[in-house]
Amino acid sequence: MAREGYHPDYVFGLHHLLKARTGEQSKFMAFFSSHPRWETRDQRDDRAFTDAVGEYNRLWPDANASPGGVPPLVAFVGKPSAQENKKDKTADLSLPIYCRNATEPLQFVILFRKNKAAVKAIDEEHRNDHGELTYRQNFDCSEKIEAQPIVVHLPATLVAKNDRRIEATTFVFSGTGQFVEEYKPVSIHFPKP
Repeated sequence: MAREGYHPDYVFGLHHLLKARTGEQSKFMAFFSSHPRWETRDQRDDRAFTDAVGEYNRLWPDANASPGGVPPLVAFVGKPSAQENKKDKTADLSLPIYCRNATEPLQFVILFRKNKAAVKAIDEEHRNDHGELTYRQNFDCSEKIEAQPIVVHLPATLVAKNDRRIEATTFVFSGTGQFVEEYKPVSIHFPKP
């Protein structure tokens, strides 16, 4: 791939898109499968990444001149966690992430579910086209190779009183609105406003 002019980051970008489309299989099912989990593939591919980047850079010193063009934006996410913050009246969502090739701010888009159904928005600002609660926050993504947590402070006023214990799924989008990566769902408990 690198020899043909496509940056090795395209492999990770493809894995993240396929994982979003097909889902991640359980570790138990992966044991019996002939195909490894997407997370395992990322870890294995990371081992060969350095050699492939060296080959790509040697053959294509000007990425713009390569058939694949500039390397794609890729993000690597860790396990999200949430904590109720009664003092500040927020639910604090910690989202570990690092990126490669991020040239502009990215956006978290957080969707909420309760009992497998979308949570309805109680205000216009956080309502999507379907009336569902959607929280958006722009952020700058670190280029470090360790996932650094970004904390999103979700105000307690986002949810109705009967929706204080819900599940959140966070998606990462580029500044132009292209899907980049998805976190595993996490349970959240909002304090009273």
